[in-house]
Amino acid sequence: RRDANRERQDIVTLVKRQLTREISEGRFSASREAVKREVERRVKERMILSRNRNYSRLATASP
Repeated sequence: RRDANRERQDIVTLVKRQLTREISEGRFSASREAVKREVERRVKERMILSRNRNYSRLATASP
């Protein structure tokens, strides 16, 4: 995936920029805590996807 060679901090910056745009467009309206949780959730998701399921520390439990 396109995030494969990015560092975690680069992904955090991109996600924050994306969320800021969504907030300004009115697509995401929530408290500061909700924004922080959403940033963490999106970063984790992108890290997992970028590692092609080989990033064991962030891997989700398989059924």
